[in-house]
Amino acid sequence: MAQRIKRIGLYLSAHPHEGGTYQYNLSMIDALRALPTDEYRITAYYLVPSWQNILPKEWTHRCVARTFLHKVLNRFYKMLDTSQESWRRFPALFNPIIRTINRDRCDVVLYPSQDAVAYQTSVKSLVAVHDLMHRYESHFEEYRTGDYAYEVRERHYSNITKYADGIMVDSTIGKEQVVESYQCSTDKVHVLPFVPPTYLLESQEIDMCAKYRLPQRFIFYPAQFWEHKNHTTLLQALYLLREQGETIPLVLVGSKKNNYDRVVQALADLRLQEHVHILGYVSNDEMYSLYKQAVAMVFVSCAGPTNIPPIEALLLGCPLIVSNKYAMPEQVGSAALLVDPLSPEDIAQNIRNIWHSSDLREQLKQSGFHQIQSWTQKHFNERVKTIIDHVIEK
Repeated sequence: MAQRIKRIGLYLSAHPHEGGTYQYNLSMIDALRALPTDEYRITAYYLVPSWQNILPKEWTHRCVARTFLHKVLNRFYKMLDTSQESWRRFPALFNPIIRTINRDRCDVVLYPSQDAVAYQTSVKSLVAVHDLMHRYESHFEEYRTGDYAYEVRERHYSNITKYADGIMVDSTIGKEQVVESYQCSTDKVHVLPFVPPTYLLESQEIDMCAKYRLPQRFIFYPAQFWEHKNHTTLLQALYLLREQGETIPLVLVGSKKNNYDRVVQALADLRLQEHVHILGYVSNDEMYSLYKQAVAMVFVSCAGPTNIPPIEALLLGCPLIVSNKYAMPEQVGSAALLVDPLSPEDIAQNIRNIWHSSDLREQLKQSGFHQIQSWTQKHFNERVKTIIDHVIEK
C-alpha cells in the first residue's frame, strides 16, 4: 500500500524589517524544504508577494491579499474578549486567508510568527511562541501600550496555548515558562532552538567603513529599538569608558521606530553623537559585513529566553559579549563574555577587555565555531520533522 502523503501548510506573515522573526521564518522554510518530497507536500500561505521569490517553486503558493475591510474588522476584533469560544472563529467570516487555509485542509499548518490565525482556523496548528516577556519583563513600555500591551498579549498567548496542537519554543526555559504561565501540557510544547539564518553563508562582504565612513575599529549591536533591547544602558557604558579616556565607536542597526527617539535623545544627553553610528535597516550583505568587520558584537537585551543575533555572531567569528539573563548563557556556552545588562560598569569593563585583547577575541572566536556546530540547520530540520510527525499522529 502506498504511503499517504502528509500535507503541510506554512503561514508567512513576517516582513524583512521584523528582524529575528523574519530570520526564523527563513529557517522554517529551509526545514520544510528538507522534507522528503515523496512523503510531504507543502503549501505556503503569505500576504506579501515578495515571499514568492524566496519559496521553492515546487510548493503550492497561496498569496492572499488583505482587503481594507479585513484590516478594519481585524482591528475591531482585537478589541474583543477573544477568549470567548463564540468569538474565536469570527474572523473566518471576513478574512480570506483563514477561509483559504480551512478550505485546503492540510494535516497541520505551521505558524513561525505566532499569529492569531493559528487559533482562528479549523485546521491543526503548530505555533511558535518566541517569548512570554510581557509576563516576566512587564515593566517595559512596549508591554503596556498599543498592539503589544500586556492584556493584548495575554489574551493572544492564552488562545495559542489553549487551541494549538503543538507549540515550538526556543529553550528549556521557554518551555518551563509556557507550562508555568498557562498550565499547558508538557507533551504539547517542543523545544526547537534557534539557528543562524542561512543567508549569512551566501552573502558577499562589503567594505562598510568605506561605504558608511565608519571608523576602522568599532563594536556592533544589531537590535530593533525596543526599550527592552536596552540601548541606553549600553550608551551609559560607552560614556563611562569615555570618561576614563577610552573612546570606543559603536554601530547600531534597526528600523528607526519604537524607542528610537529616546535612544537619539540619550546620545545627545551623553554627548556621544560623534561616536555612535546609526545605519537604520541594512541589507543582508551589509549585516554579514558588519559581523565580519566589527571588533566585537555587544548584545545587551534584557529579554529572552534566547535571541538570534548572538548565534549569528558565533557563526561568523565575531567575538561576543552577551546578557547573562534567561537562557542566553546556555545558548552561547563558553563562547561569549557574559554581562549584567543592567550594569553599565559591567558592560564597560567587558568592552574594554575585548577591545584591547586580541588573544581573548581569538579565543572567543574559536569557541564560537565549536559552539555553533552543536546545533546546526541540519539538526533544526530533523527536529522540525519529528515535531510535525508527532502533531499529525497525536
